[in-house]
Amino acid sequence: MRSTFSEETAVLYVPVGCHPLANSIPRGAANVGDPALPGDKRVTVYFVDDVEPNAGMLTLADRALCGIGRMMRKAAENCLILPRETLLVVWHR
Repeated sequence: MRSTFSEETAVLYVPVGCHPLANSIPRGAANVGDPALPGDKRVTVYFVDDVEPNAGMLTLADRALCGIGRMMRKAAENCLILPRETLLVVWHR
């Protein structure tokens, strides 16, 4: 059973391959999610792009923190469920 999320378990992903849903994530977006557990076939990813620079999200780190907030709230906006093989872990805390 998966434990509840905390910011200590955030993962930053980049999409790889050519899955149609992964291709819908805007370039430069921060993609955060829970770490995939062994046997997980899908990963829920919350992404925040850089289309709102006036919202104070100027860097990838700013966007990642916003994505973590969305993930903690289980917000539906900018949320995708992707096959695990379409994501590459680039940072794990």
